[in-house]
Amino acid sequence: MTRPHHSFRGEEMEHHSFVYTTDDTRLTVSESGSADAPLHIVFCHGLALSQHIWGPQWRSLTNHLGDRAHLVFYDQRGHGNSQESCSGPDGYSIAQLGADLATVIDHTCLSGPVMAVGHSLGGMSILSLAHHHPDIAARLTGAALISTAAHSLSAMGIGRALHTPAVPLLEHVVDHAPAITHYLWNLARAAAGPMLGIPVKRTLARDDRASIRAVIGILTALRDHDETAGLALLNELPHCLVACGEADPVTPLQHSLNLRQQMPNARLLTAARAGHMLPLERPRLINDALIAMATSLAPACVPAPTLVTA
Repeated sequence: MTRPHHSFRGEEMEHHSFVYTTDDTRLTVSESGSADAPLHIVFCHGLALSQHIWGPQWRSLTNHLGDRAHLVFYDQRGHGNSQESCSGPDGYSIAQLGADLATVIDHTCLSGPVMAVGHSLGGMSILSLAHHHPDIAARLTGAALISTAAHSLSAMGIGRALHTPAVPLLEHVVDHAPAITHYLWNLARAAAGPMLGIPVKRTLARDDRASIRAVIGILTALRDHDETAGLALLNELPHCLVACGEADPVTPLQHSLNLRQQMPNARLLTAARAGHMLPLERPRLINDALIAMATSLAPACVPAPTLVTA
């Protein structure tokens, strides 16, 4: 099913569709480039964001790769223009997010190699895909894990709040005072946005909305998040990138160092003085790294750019 709408702040994508997941939740997908291109690149966004976070990457990769790459962007369940979980709170597990990614790949990348790019929660979705869906993950030839973690998210940084009463309290407010939930949620996002490197105008944009129930469900799942079982598969890929800002307060650099330690074949890319939102804070750094990876995976692409340093 397709429907017309503008994407990436009014810049029109070539194709829009809905994908229905294993529990019939409807996800909104946007695509650019031919589905017959030699390489598919699928982008997974982070918590409380939407596919619009990838605007700088869409523009840069489209310009540099042209018809050699098929770009796929989607809104995670309960985010952007995607539907809330049809299976209730249990539908926000990290395993389910990995299943959603598997469904998106299966429905939009019908044949050929796939490169997966994930920021924060999106990176965890890729790890979950590798762990729980090795049949689909076998199609991966490259992966970029940006500002993410494989386990122990609550051990450092803002993640320590996961084991405080904050999340149950938020859930209690949603259940017992739904009339003020939307107002409080927008205030919270506006306050947290600058700290995370998200401009407030982007934080509160309509298409970047996130369901408070989705956020609560995912935060609850992140308390026990552990997708280390997927690391071995990703370590064997021809290309794997681990990237993080050195001043990231959400998934501190140590998480990326841990990933690199468990995936010695991966390339580690760090950005001095950068926070959690690398795709927005350091777009050229991320764009050049992704273009270089894509060019290696699809040799007919234009020459790789000269990589910038953080």
